[in-house]
Amino acid sequence: MNIDAKSHRIQQLIQMASNMFKDIPEEMVDRVRELYMNDTRSLRDIEKEILLLIEKLKRMEHLVSKDINSEVMENSIILIGPMGVGKSTVAKELCKKISLPRVSLDSREQLARYYSQRDKFSHSKEFEFYLTASVLTDLKKPAVIDFGAGHSIYENPIMFFEVKKLITSFSNVVFLIPSEDKEKSMEILNKRINKMDGNIPKTTADNKHFIERSNLNSQLASIIMYTQNKTPSEVAEELIVRINQKRQEKTEIETEIDRE
Repeated sequence: MNIDAKSHRIQQLIQMASNMFKDIPEEMVDRVRELYMNDTRSLRDIEKEILLLIEKLKRMEHLVSKDINSEVMENSIILIGPMGVGKSTVAKELCKKISLPRVSLDSREQLARYYSQRDKFSHSKEFEFYLTASVLTDLKKPAVIDFGAGHSIYENPIMFFEVKKLITSFSNVVFLIPSEDKEKSMEILNKRINKMDGNIPKTTADNKHFIERSNLNSQLASIIMYTQNKTPSEVAEELIVRINQKRQEKTEIETEIDRE
């Protein structure tokens, strides 16, 4: 097959995907198009990969598009952040203070029915996407949900777009990070990890990767909380205050709109 025919077929496939998933930003579609237009593999391999991507997108769209009770979205609290920042401990403190159940995405025991599906996924990130989307869309009542570090970081831009669409539909998404300064955050996290983790080099490398991409978590969060020099109880107390302030501000805005 000549180059023009190959390019034309790739254009057709990308346009088909774009038509099927209309809310995916055009610049993202352009990046995918450019990637495949410069791909030197055979058309058969490229076509197979694009069609597989479309099937994966269908599954992702199905997961993130499920209806979620408005009370769950308004009153749940999602905690995201790097390893060692204290998500689990803060979640436990929040649950004690506001009497909500806790869901931990790292808990194989609590989420056994989801983890039992792990072998069906060829890549760990695909399973993490499935786990995150399934847990959030299956919630029947408000909860405090603490994410594992990897559950909010996706290198694949389309996968991140889909998970962002779901997570940002929740009102209270909290990004916990020790400091605004990335180097200071790494220093604090490494000290904590040094005390509790048996695989220091790997965990440190994972956190470095996370911190370098912290802007992705900032896009997901409605609240950014710097935890340096604060106890988990203090972090939880401050979060409750800030969430209540957000609710009050929202109520005031809605009241003002109704008056107009």
